[in-house]
Amino acid sequence: MKKVYSSKLSVYFLLFGIMLLFALGVLSIVLMIANSKDGDSSGVTVYLVCFLIDLLCIGLLMLVLNRYGCKVWFDRDTYEVRRQGFFCGYSYRLRVSDIEDVVVVTVKHDATYYILLDKVNSKYEGGSNESYIRLEYTPENKVFIQQFWDKTIRE
Repeated sequence: MKKVYSSKLSVYFLLFGIMLLFALGVLSIVLMIANSKDGDSSGVTVYLVCFLIDLLCIGLLMLVLNRYGCKVWFDRDTYEVRRQGFFCGYSYRLRVSDIEDVVVVTVKHDATYYILLDKVNSKYEGGSNESYIRLEYTPENKVFIQQFWDKTIRE
């Protein structure tokens, strides 16, 4: 069972953003401690607010990463394509027999994807529970799709 990510670019970009914000959060804590030792209560307040905003931004990036960097794999035992969020949740099971078509679509303000069309879902954009299973348009993902899809992929 080989797992692929819906969008590796999103995974790398969002993980980099989370690590950068984490470093800024640590810096805020260090500066807050330094200001508290100096007796500067206004500096402590400023860095505390910066730290809390940083935590909020990290949480939002983790939510986006969970949806846009989801894992997709093909289960040969049940003959299903499965999707799960990067961390948890956002799961969906799609039987190969329920796949109506596989198309290549360029999503506005995003990238080009392979989309697994079915009768249940309705959105091309990722991040929603009603989104189709989608994979970046790469040769690796084409090989992944060919494990279970022997028909042509419409472009």
